[in-house]
Amino acid sequence: GNEDEEMTIVCTAEGASPAASIDWIVTEEVIFEVEEEIQLLADGTFETTSRLTFTPSRELNELEVTCRALNDDMVEALEDKAELNILYPPIVTIEEGNKTVDTGEELIIECIIDANPRNLTLVQWYHNGNAVDTNDDRYQWDTSELASLSINHAEAADSGEYYCLAENAVGQGRS
Repeated sequence: GNEDEEMTIVCTAEGASPAASIDWIVTEEVIFEVEEEIQLLADGTFETTSRLTFTPSRELNELEVTCRALNDDMVEALEDKAELNILYPPIVTIEEGNKTVDTGEELIIECIIDANPRNLTLVQWYHNGNAVDTNDDRYQWDTSELASLSINHAEAADSGEYYCLAENAVGQGRS
């Protein structure tokens, strides 16, 4: 599901007699609601359906959620687990502080990108509000999780403020 959009996970226990009840095991940080519905099937057994509804945040990405079904005749609950895949736009941070280099030296600025999905559709660097020219051989950057901008043969005109912008299928973020 997407960050900040309501999400529902469904757990179903079929063929139980008597009807099973379903419990959820979720981290304490999740505020959720549960709805349970029990139906009598044609063969005389019961089907219990439980719906866990919540609004996920990026911190819940890769969190494990477990549903457990148990009735009065069972000694041990049956359980199923799922790992949450919460999609969110890039969170972009740039290393703090001023960097000083001598004219002619190489300057490297690192930009840390946290995103899901991780495959980025765009990483763009800006200098004093203007996009860095990708055709200028003095500038090089990669688009990995740690996007670094390398300025070869730094000159006085390179001084100023830099930031990076990253984009994935969900949205964009900037440092």
